[in-house]
Amino acid sequence: MKFPFNRIITTTKFLIAGLILFSTRVIGAEISYSEYNNLDLYSLEGEIEFNDISNFENILNRTRSPNKKSLIFLNSPGGNLHAAYYIGALIFKSNIATVVPNDFVCLSACFTILISGSSRFADLGSTVGVHRASLNFRENLSSKGTSVDMNEFYRSMNVPANIRLAMLDTPPSEIYVLTNEDKINISNMNVAEFKEPSESSQTKQIHPSNNPLSTTITNPLRSTNSKSSQGSQASSKITSNIFLQVNDIYGQDEIIGNISLERDSNKKFTNLKMVISRFNSTGDALWTVKDFVRNCQSPSVPNLELVTPVHTTDLNQNGINEVWMMYKESCRDRQTPADLKIIMYEGKIKHAVRGKTEVPNKYMCNNECGYFKFDSQMNSAHQAIKNYALKLWKSGVNERF
Repeated sequence: MKFPFNRIITTTKFLIAGLILFSTRVIGAEISYSEYNNLDLYSLEGEIEFNDISNFENILNRTRSPNKKSLIFLNSPGGNLHAAYYIGALIFKSNIATVVPNDFVCLSACFTILISGSSRFADLGSTVGVHRASLNFRENLSSKGTSVDMNEFYRSMNVPANIRLAMLDTPPSEIYVLTNEDKINISNMNVAEFKEPSESSQTKQIHPSNNPLSTTITNPLRSTNSKSSQGSQASSKITSNIFLQVNDIYGQDEIIGNISLERDSNKKFTNLKMVISRFNSTGDALWTVKDFVRNCQSPSVPNLELVTPVHTTDLNQNGINEVWMMYKESCRDRQTPADLKIIMYEGKIKHAVRGKTEVPNKYMCNNECGYFKFDSQMNSAHQAIKNYALKLWKSGVNERF
């Protein structure tokens, strides 16, 4: 079954051009309405301002029929976050689906509207992005609190954990642009909701991967699929995601993280970044682990990977989970030892073991192979914890090329 986006989007372009039944634009976004095949069809184009709340509500009151299916097409760089929340609430209450079509943009506050739809769809050829909140383009305690609230709202709307972490990790001056996989994961639209009368009643899930409008990405912003800032020439992608639920005396928390790769436009330098955080139910981070491989230049090969999955124990049986992660990092063109690290958090207290891997060719060791050192917290930890750290180290120290 073919989803009739081509004709609907053509109608939407006429909306934006001015061939509309209702439209309003004083200051802020242009919000338009038309009708297509018994669909209530809306579009929101431009920067979101506070007065858009009343403008959108007025159009809804005049046009929205509870007996019709409805779509709103989004094409916005963002704007006033509080206005976006209110507009999102109106969309949710009015049972309107949200769509970011091919070549359209939905960044920052617009994402709040997108995820508020009764169902939602982000085309592979669209640009969708998130970042932390700001107040007059600056961060302060108030805006940081708003970012925590955004994380909780994202969670309530079933936004995947890696996108929530990306939002919390991206400053207001930058944008994390959703990858194609991200867009697939947030899209949950059902074609049968919007089929034409002549079409089959067969139900099919819409994802960008099977949408006929998905095209090769040509916009420089889109080619990054990562954090981007004005003038940035880097391309980037998430190489792995981390998610784990933790339940101890601190509460029912989530461990969320990812490892990302960034390469400059000339592909001469590569950076790898790992970020792993423990978030409580209000979105506050109990702790965050960050590590990097920076400016790794060809022909050297960068590597930053978990040796074992992030996992928990309670070895001293005090009701506080120990959260363990072991990873190695390197930038090398020979089979030399890599840096090997174990980071463990018990509650808010960090413990660490740091050293080097073992490699088959001992001539490459330079007296470093297998070396390790406990930090002061690990040295003073319960014996069961130290024994486990040593066992974990031995399980991951040997490299095979």
